[in-house]
Amino acid sequence: MLRDQQSIVQCCGYISEWKFNIKNPGTITFQVWRETGPGRYTLRGEYATHYNTGEEDSEVVVRTTFDKHLAVDVGDHIGWYNEKEAMVAFEIDSTGQGILINSVNTPVDVKNEMDWSQVLATESRTYAIQAIVSKGVAPKFKNLDADVEIFEHLTVGSDIYRLQLVDFVDDRVPITFRITMNDNMNHFEFNRSTLTAYLAKTPPVGKYNLVFTVSDHCGYSDTALLNVVVKKPKPAIINLPASVSVREDIGSVEVPLLNISVADSVPVICDVKSVEPTEESAFFSVKSNRFQASLYLKATHSLDYEKVQQYVLTIHCFNGHDSDSGLVNILVEPNQVPTIQNLPATVSVSSIRVNFGDSVYRITVEDAERNTVSLNSTCEPLPCPFTVTNAGFVIVVGNLFSAMSDMYIIHIVASDTYNTAPPKQLVVSVSDRNTPPYIYNIPDNLKIDLAENLPVGTLVLHVLASDVNPLDNLLFALQIQPSEFFPFFTINETSGEIYIRSFINYESLQESDVTLYPSVSDGHNTFSTDFKVSINDINEPPRFEHTSYWIKTNESNEGRVISKGIIKASDEDKDDQVTYSLECDLDEVNSIFQMNVETADITQTYNIDVDHLLTTERNITCRVIASDKLKATATAPLRIVVADINDNGPLFVKSSHVFVVTQDTPILSSVGYAIAVDHDISIENKRLSYYFSENIDSFLIDNAGVVRTLINLSIVPVGSTFRNTLNVRDKANNLSDSSPFTIVVMPGNYTILESYIPSEELTFFNMPENIAWFVTALHLAAAALGLLTYLCFRYCTLQLRDQFELNGHKHRRNDLNTPMARTDRSVWSTSCQSSRAAGQRKTVANDSPCRLSTHIYTTSGNLTPWKPWAISDFKKTFHRHQVINRKPEIKEHVDVDKLHVRRASMAF
Repeated sequence: MLRDQQSIVQCCGYISEWKFNIKNPGTITFQVWRETGPGRYTLRGEYATHYNTGEEDSEVVVRTTFDKHLAVDVGDHIGWYNEKEAMVAFEIDSTGQGILINSVNTPVDVKNEMDWSQVLATESRTYAIQAIVSKGVAPKFKNLDADVEIFEHLTVGSDIYRLQLVDFVDDRVPITFRITMNDNMNHFEFNRSTLTAYLAKTPPVGKYNLVFTVSDHCGYSDTALLNVVVKKPKPAIINLPASVSVREDIGSVEVPLLNISVADSVPVICDVKSVEPTEESAFFSVKSNRFQASLYLKATHSLDYEKVQQYVLTIHCFNGHDSDSGLVNILVEPNQVPTIQNLPATVSVSSIRVNFGDSVYRITVEDAERNTVSLNSTCEPLPCPFTVTNAGFVIVVGNLFSAMSDMYIIHIVASDTYNTAPPKQLVVSVSDRNTPPYIYNIPDNLKIDLAENLPVGTLVLHVLASDVNPLDNLLFALQIQPSEFFPFFTINETSGEIYIRSFINYESLQESDVTLYPSVSDGHNTFSTDFKVSINDINEPPRFEHTSYWIKTNESNEGRVISKGIIKASDEDKDDQVTYSLECDLDEVNSIFQMNVETADITQTYNIDVDHLLTTERNITCRVIASDKLKATATAPLRIVVADINDNGPLFVKSSHVFVVTQDTPILSSVGYAIAVDHDISIENKRLSYYFSENIDSFLIDNAGVVRTLINLSIVPVGSTFRNTLNVRDKANNLSDSSPFTIVVMPGNYTILESYIPSEELTFFNMPENIAWFVTALHLAAAALGLLTYLCFRYCTLQLRDQFELNGHKHRRNDLNTPMARTDRSVWSTSCQSSRAAGQRKTVANDSPCRLSTHIYTTSGNLTPWKPWAISDFKKTFHRHQVINRKPEIKEHVDVDKLHVRRASMAF
């Protein structure tokens, strides 16, 4: 500390400049001391700077920025602090005054007191150092007086305004400045460190006047007013005004600066209304999201601290009706690149004296902003046995005895949060290291060609190595790049032979070239080299997806594709094309099945009849052949199964069916059966059903073709005929056949008749019903002829007799009018009815068979079966009636109303 009057401050102000002559390099700290008592001084401020070797015996001028100025008052002493040798040049001068030099173990902190009373002054000296004291500038507010509006719902603790002083940026205000705020209502408070007025408690709606005063240690001051208006929200920007800082070297990226909160009941849209200075307005943007917006620094910015230190943005938020605005101060922060002070440098180490984890060098770094500095390093050659910590220590992390090189160059880069210094080099020489082995039979750019699919165990290369120490045990290892080739190669660790350990398929590789890195180690050092292997493609035959195939088709698939997408073969060769062909054991089959040469789809060109083979399916053996462009082939067996399908309809064995039943046939008894044949082989394809074309309730037929009676035939007259059409149908394919069907009722014994009557072709005379009426008609015709002859004979005879008896027997004419006569009268009734059986063949279609039924009806209406012996009685009665009772009115005695012709219950 200097004591002479020229070194004692004579006025109040600031030290803006230091001048001195450097005697030795190092760091010097300029200081200002103020006497606080006898022999006691307080350190009021200090400023440090550094000088390197080579700057000795030179005059240095140190100019500080305003915020770095040291405040001084009248009577303050100047001094300095440095380590080791004195840094300020001096000379012995009898006219001078000795200075006080106090040696301490720990430097004194600013505002701390030190006792100098026991320090002896040196001999008279004159030091080459000078402090220039400037009067300074009176403090003055830059952005006051001002008005600011806030809203009553603003959160306590929110900043409402940030003060600015002329000639000062942000919070770089000298500590000698004193700023106060007067708020009688105690709603607001002031933060000295951030120069921000903030809300202490929620004020009611109204106006508030905040008086701010700034003063320095020299007594200069300024007073200004901040008018705060508290309003009800319209929308209200809650967190403005606000201040944010951004580094000038932030880079060409979009940077979020501030989230702007807006209170409103509806979404709002915010934007940047204005920017000061206006020429930089394109640097900022706002993105709105309902009740919040974000302020961004655009990626296209070009911040420059020397050009603009602060931007003032007006943020405007609008809800469609009302709006609110607020200010944002953007402070640009400069940055200085950290410096490495003791590089470049060279250091030598011995491998037998340095252990793992030892430090071989200490790197010193200085950062003007005292930011945290990180050190990053790269080293060559690799592998490198050294690393650099963030504290600057160069640490051994490998075995130096087995180091691959005797010299390593470490490139160190110092970085703080914002800047990165250019790299500097540290050269480390290693002595007393082991000599590594050497691989001598792999020249540079060696390339070996290998075909794909070589046998496992094929030798690729025999690696040979040598070592100057014959006692070393050499071991080989192998690294492979890319890693997909790792399963394909291996090395014998003792012999150095590299061979193939699994098949290599060219088509499965992403690339065909691989680099092998064989290495040899003696236990201390490892030597490695590399060579390339190229895998060559060879043509491979196609490969079927399956070892065999089978396809099922049926008899009637003519023209259809029976195999689509089933048979597939692939060829692993790139850009190869597979074609297909089909060969079958039977020549005739080759024309039936056609294969698409490109898709292997198989088409059945003809129908194949399986039924004649008396089997449900036919097996055909074939081979599918797949060929590539170079005619390499692969074969797969194919079995084609041709299945029987329901492709035949049923056919009746006979073209017509005739059955005879007797009147005593029991109900549900079998009267015969029909036979139909279906040539399909499979049982499921020949399930038949029988039915009649017309619904009848007299007979039924089951699915076995058996015809059964459903009625009591004893009441059906002999000779009655039942006609219908008999049908048979395949249940699956609905193919059918039909045949005329006839049942004739005959007298007889069912027990004797109970047998099957084979069906036969239907003709007129082999139909029983035709024979019945035809024979009856012959009998009637003969009887009629005989009766006619008899009547003619009798008529002639009676004419004579009547004439003879007319005169003598008149009293007998009325004999027939007696009751007895009427009772004995008989009537002979004949009936003939014909019907045509539906569905008969042509041979009987035009016939009208008629059955003559002869019955005797009495006058009482009772049916008396016809008896041959009744003919003579009838003739007598008829004759008597014709001869004796000639009067027309006698016919009235015949009971015509009771005459009745009995018909058969079924049409025939």
